[in-house]
Amino acid sequence: MAEVVLEKWRRWGDELRRLRCAAKKTQAQLAGLLHVAPVTISAWERGTRTPNRDIAQAIDEKLETGGVLDQLWCALANVREIPEEWRNFATLERQATAIRAHQPLVIPGLLQTKAYARHIMLQWEPELDSDQLEHQVTARTSRLDALRRTALTFVLDEGVVSRQVGSAELMRSQLDHILNVIDDHRIRVSVIPRNAPLRPLMISSFRIMTLPDGRLVGHEELMWGVHVTSSAVEVEKMASVFGSLQAEALSPGASADLIADLRKEI
Repeated sequence: MAEVVLEKWRRWGDELRRLRCAAKKTQAQLAGLLHVAPVTISAWERGTRTPNRDIAQAIDEKLETGGVLDQLWCALANVREIPEEWRNFATLERQATAIRAHQPLVIPGLLQTKAYARHIMLQWEPELDSDQLEHQVTARTSRLDALRRTALTFVLDEGVVSRQVGSAELMRSQLDHILNVIDDHRIRVSVIPRNAPLRPLMISSFRIMTLPDGRLVGHEELMWGVHVTSSAVEVEKMASVFGSLQAEALSPGASADLIADLRKEI
């Protein structure tokens, strides 16, 4: 009897095959890691057998995909909730094809230098020992390198780039870093000038992430935690506010000129 190919799951199988080959694993090697038969891997890749979500997560772990197969499984199975592991914003970042972020108080973590991040962390968590501090600094400042294919749009209040954090040298270096990274066409930084009376007043930072399947996830940083949502109503509100903030901001080119001028004044 001919095998029945499940078109929906053949797409998942194609992605499994791509990721397996990228990891330089044979079907037999992956089967050994998962404690299944090689023919099972073959069936998943051909779309003749339906994987469960536990399998998708296990393969993601073994191949170190960052959750790609689990995300695709959820999309194909029409699972609309946010998987628990995606609530970690770094995981969301790695999966996102585009990120829009607003920060009213400090330089966004993705744009921070090590010195700036270290100063901020010591102010917030003075009890950190040197090893813990350096681990967190490295984790924060290395995130940008993992997003080479992600479109990044930042809208910052002018106070974020004009307010001196740490020494003058530290702040000049931080502004230089922003000016350098925005040479990358993927990264756009817009600054809302002080004289923008129509700007929405925000006291917390937030971001909107576009996932590969088109879903939008909102992520708001609060005083003692974060709020993650995929609710269409909540994300739409975030997107509307972001649009209003962006409308009041300078163009990326004019923002770069403003940042350069502010750097000279430090």
